[in-house]
Amino acid sequence: MKTIEIQQSQVAKQTLLGFAGLLALMLAMIGLEPGLWLVAQLMVIISVYWAWKNTVGLGVTLRLVYDGAWWMQMRASPRQPLTAVRSGWVCPTLVTAELQGPTGHYRLVVPLDAASPREHWELRRLLIEGMPSSETQR
Repeated sequence: MKTIEIQQSQVAKQTLLGFAGLLALMLAMIGLEPGLWLVAQLMVIISVYWAWKNTVGLGVTLRLVYDGAWWMQMRASPRQPLTAVRSGWVCPTLVTAELQGPTGHYRLVVPLDAASPREHWELRRLLIEGMPSSETQR
């Protein structure tokens, strides 16, 4: 049985906060009216928080388990079968993908520090090779 544990990434958190700070600085430099500036800042904060909170590898932890079929488990919820994987960007330091389960799809952003090197390699391998067909998962 293979298990891939994806934790929260500190590097991604710092990058996202840096991006939000850069956007705030840019908004301050264009000289908006104070009320409009406040609304724009609030939109930046809400969008960064939303992206952080709802993305696996950034604000959500995930466990992928293979025991003849792939399963995913988020936080304390029960295991769900992983029905499809759509890979995005797969490189040695960053993996992006979309996982499909019976209850919906989940965005996956996994920098190198969100998993052990071995688990990061296993995840890249899963995304490059793709999901086994339904006949081989039975």
